[in-house]
Amino acid sequence: MDKLYKIAEMHKLHIKYTNLLDKTNGRLYGLYIYSENGCGTLLDKSLLKPENYRLHRCVLAEEAGHHIKTTKSNVLRMSGSCRLEVLKKPLTIIAQDEIKALKWACSFLIPNVEFYRALSEGYTDVYNLSDIFNVTEWMVYRKFSFMK
Repeated sequence: MDKLYKIAEMHKLHIKYTNLLDKTNGRLYGLYIYSENGCGTLLDKSLLKPENYRLHRCVLAEEAGHHIKTTKSNVLRMSGSCRLEVLKKPLTIIAQDEIKALKWACSFLIPNVEFYRALSEGYTDVYNLSDIFNVTEWMVYRKFSFMK
């Protein structure tokens, strides 16, 4: 997490924790907000619970990916990290932004060299890989999908 916070600080990405789940009927853990006056991300407070550490890393990385990969869209909608469908839809600008952010998050949290090393050592089970990289199983599935 320290590396993610340092990246956010270096790129001037402001992070604020709030009750997003309450406001979105339990459907949104993170939201990136682009503005000429400054950019930031809102994260749900539940991510700060120790049992949500992996989810926290994944959501923050994906939101940082929006900032680093220069998001073109600024639409208040569910994050691509929460939805599988965004990878199947036609590549609108919003979907392209979601994929770019998610690819950045996957590469940051699961670097290719380390991922291939783990695979070559026989770790091919999603659950084991999620343990090795300290991410959610969902993020490992995304990593595999981007490798195709």
